[in-house]
Amino acid sequence: MKRSMQKQKDKLVFLCALVYFTSYLTRVNFAAVLVEIIRSDGFARTAVSVAPTGLFITYGAGQLVSGYLGDRVEPHHLIFLGLFVCALMNALIPFCPNPRWMTLVWSVNGFAQALIWPPQLRILSQYLTVEEYKRATVKVSWGGSLGTIFVYLTAPFFIASSGWRAVFFASALVALVVTGFWCLGYRRLEGDLEPVVRQSYVEARGAQERPIFPFMGMLLLILFSIVLQGMLKDGITTWMPTYLSDIYRTGSGKAIFTSVLLPVFSMVSHRLVLYINYRLIPNEMLCSGVLFFLCFVALLLLNTVASGLAAAVLSLAVAVGSIHGVNLIQTCMLPQHFLRYGRISLVSGVLNSCSYLGSTLSIFGIAAVTEKLGWNATLFSWCGIALVGGLLCLSCARRWEAFKQ
Repeated sequence: MKRSMQKQKDKLVFLCALVYFTSYLTRVNFAAVLVEIIRSDGFARTAVSVAPTGLFITYGAGQLVSGYLGDRVEPHHLIFLGLFVCALMNALIPFCPNPRWMTLVWSVNGFAQALIWPPQLRILSQYLTVEEYKRATVKVSWGGSLGTIFVYLTAPFFIASSGWRAVFFASALVALVVTGFWCLGYRRLEGDLEPVVRQSYVEARGAQERPIFPFMGMLLLILFSIVLQGMLKDGITTWMPTYLSDIYRTGSGKAIFTSVLLPVFSMVSHRLVLYINYRLIPNEMLCSGVLFFLCFVALLLLNTVASGLAAAVLSLAVAVGSIHGVNLIQTCMLPQHFLRYGRISLVSGVLNSCSYLGSTLSIFGIAAVTEKLGWNATLFSWCGIALVGGLLCLSCARRWEAFKQ
């Protein structure tokens, strides 16, 4: 019976990872073909960059709505709605005649994407123990990395054979299939899984709120560090193909293909960060600070020492892996400590909202800074962001340990 229950839990984690894979598939594809859209359709870089910026704005705002609803309604309904709308928006993008329409459609996609992650954490926390939850969030996060890898591997072939619009049609089809798979799969699992014995959400939401207030200053600093983390994570990932194309004169297809190494490195970093957090640095904020500083060093080397495409990709891989490790800790591991307040979905939404506030500031800002000041100024600004983020995390480490206890 115990083995059977563990098997059902593994199926649940796989199903959530598949959903998260699809979420990234229908989100990262725009960044993957951004260079080709600019090249083939003749749009200005700043005009096209408004579309992913719109996604990050609505995604960040939607996280608050999704987090609030995820603690109060059946979370699997929100996930179904999010997947279905993502499929629809991806199918509409190829028909957009200009960047304005692209921005509108992609902004709706961003809000739909927001309906997926906080409800997933609510589901995982409901059926998994604390240790199982930590391992599960890493595996589900791998789904997002695999989605990114899949996009960057397949996008060049779609572009070469049918143009960039085919990437969105294929993504929409996959999203529709996974939407149906989620409905059928979760319905079967729900009847077999048993909730972990914990205080109910309704009881928890009505208790233990006052002890949070003495830590509000620390929590605000954490939120600010998450904004900085978002600026680096999605800023680097989104503009990586463009950077390689501009600096190393790679074609759009080769730049996209080379960038597949970044999510591979982020997957490795997730596993390493989980080990480091368990065995070496159990304090999440101290661990985040160390990773921020590692990102800083990698970016500094990129702008001062690295020469050649291979060295640049390696430096960027270390930077992206480090900042994805920070993201894993801050958006996946921190929310579990609010489970006793019955607020895990809401806290997850708030943390993700801050992350994508940083993404919003970064995506459009990078385009503007690059066009006016060049890539060197952009890289040095990334170094500054990583340094400040590390200092903020270290300043919160002692208070965070007290909060956990």
